[in-house]
Amino acid sequence: MNRKVFIISENSPVPTDPRVWKEATSLHSAGYQVTVLCPKRKGLRGYEVIEGIHIYRHPMPREGNRKLGYLYEYGCALFWEFLYAWWIFLRRGFDVIQGCNPPDDIFLIALPFKLLGVRYIFDHHDVNPELYVSKYGKEGALYKVLVWLERMTYRFSDVVMATNSSYRELAISRGGVAPEDVFIVRNGPDLKTFRAVAPDPALKHGKPYLVGYVGHMAAQEGIDILLDAAGHIKSLGRRDVHFTCIGRGPALAELRHACAERLRSEQKAGSVRSDIDVVTMANGIVAIMLSLLMAVVQVGDEAAALYGDAVAAVFEAAVTSPPESRLRPGPGGARSKRR
Repeated sequence: MNRKVFIISENSPVPTDPRVWKEATSLHSAGYQVTVLCPKRKGLRGYEVIEGIHIYRHPMPREGNRKLGYLYEYGCALFWEFLYAWWIFLRRGFDVIQGCNPPDDIFLIALPFKLLGVRYIFDHHDVNPELYVSKYGKEGALYKVLVWLERMTYRFSDVVMATNSSYRELAISRGGVAPEDVFIVRNGPDLKTFRAVAPDPALKHGKPYLVGYVGHMAAQEGIDILLDAAGHIKSLGRRDVHFTCIGRGPALAELRHACAERLRSEQKAGSVRSDIDVVTMANGIVAIMLSLLMAVVQVGDEAAALYGDAVAAVFEAAVTSPPESRLRPGPGGARSKRR
């Protein structure tokens, strides 16, 4: 077998996207020649070969978080995907195109190649019409466009890969795809690298319980709900839970803003120092925590945990008013630290 597969992943780069990367490596292990096209992010090369898989990364604007931003982002991606697809077809060739949504416009890239005998496989990650409603709370013109794109994607797909049984039923009922052409391919960890380890109490920062979120940070993930839950737990008088978020995405800025608003409300309540800039402090808290958690991934929890107490001490000192004994009146009545 020497068939060639061309995978287009617009939502995230490879090998960062675990589902797409495991699909690519599985195909390669089965004897297929695999080429992946994905967006280029900071620090990644435009082209490289990893584990025998050819990876091309096209330019992309900053990830959108508003309607016009999404339109611009997807338009740019479609332009580069069209150019790269023809260049890769002429240079390396492919027999199958696998389009990984979102968005649902990748079938447009496949259409001219279908005339040349290339098959198109739709790898269904997200239900975009419902995703739109969950983010904006209404149906409008763009919603109708998304419904049409989904319908056309199903129509021009030779095979559909669904992540679960509900997505499979959606492809059959709403998409009109024949049941024998819809396959469930679930997500799962790589058991060679994902294994159970002993818990590290240092990651709880002295608290009995740890609540964590790991994944893409976008509006539909409900990170704001996690912050509200943390605030509610604190309002009950509990101080035994530590919250941690790991990830990136357009909602990261919203997370920083929400953190700043939380600090601002704590200032008004008198539980946080009144002389700090809550925006700067919130950005620092989010950045340091994400950096610390990335250190856990890169160097291991034992090495990274050495800094946990120090980071917690910095946060405590930054937001808690120091004892009066450490302060004295300065010139003009202002307070200054005793040297």
